[in-house]
Amino acid sequence: MAEPNLFLKLARLSKRWSQSELAHAAGTSRQVINTIERGLSQPSLDTCLRICWALDKSLDELFWLDQDISSIAVLRPKRRGASSLQVARTAMRLSKSKLGATIGTSREVIRLIENGDYNPSLSLCLRLCWALDKTLDELFWRDKPEIWA
Repeated sequence: MAEPNLFLKLARLSKRWSQSELAHAAGTSRQVINTIERGLSQPSLDTCLRICWALDKSLDELFWLDQDISSIAVLRPKRRGASSLQVARTAMRLSKSKLGATIGTSREVIRLIENGDYNPSLSLCLRLCWALDKTLDELFWRDKPEIWA
């Protein structure tokens, strides 16, 4: 896949944590952390958020990429009005179909993400951000649930 995630590795090392310690804090495995750091996996938004919460970092600090990549399933949020994605999409006057076509997915996937019923890959989250001129934090950040506090 792409480049190693040095931001994640540096954040982990700044806490003097091993991959196993980060994995434990984020509720995942050492192998998952290893493959993300080496750029060999396509982490889900859920995994990215849990890693961010464990390291006290934002999505943008650890996972933002400045350019498009062609290849790169979240704690389900409680619905409280429109999602940040839906607000950004309607502000740009894009239909679900048009946004889906722009980023190479379907209208149904956009609907599922907006409703919190789909766990998008980091690649899909990044393509949505680029299409809507938003950051990962603006569209997808959620505060740490109490069970993670």
